[in-house]
Amino acid sequence: MPSIAEEPGAIFALVQDDVERGLRFVFPRGDGYARAEISEEGGIAGVDVEVVVWTWHGLDTVGFPLGFVGEVQEEPDETEQPMPRLQPTGAEVTVSGITLVERDADHEFTVRRYVDWLAVAHQLGLSFDGRPTIKGPVAEP
Repeated sequence: MPSIAEEPGAIFALVQDDVERGLRFVFPRGDGYARAEISEEGGIAGVDVEVVVWTWHGLDTVGFPLGFVGEVQEEPDETEQPMPRLQPTGAEVTVSGITLVERDADHEFTVRRYVDWLAVAHQLGLSFDGRPTIKGPVAEP
């Protein structure tokens, strides 16, 4: 697979398209996609994968979909049952992530996207409560 240094346009365009398809209908009307600067070497030494660090800037004007797990969100079809959504906050939202791009022997791309959804939830005013897992015997008070 060519490295980002050898073929930056194609790999960066692939990642930008992947991020835009996943987020433009969830957090529209912002500055959108931005790619972080990388070193001239690009990629990870000894691994046949390219890494692109990115952010998406948008506004919470349509409400975050409940059950959203990062699948590509196409523009809603009028015939489909709409996905339940949180009430829109109008807040500016920054989604940060990295995308790993691999190319197989047939020159097909595999894209793996990792997104900081906990930071997104915090920006939307959501919190999560839980309790820690306790391993081993518990001492009596």
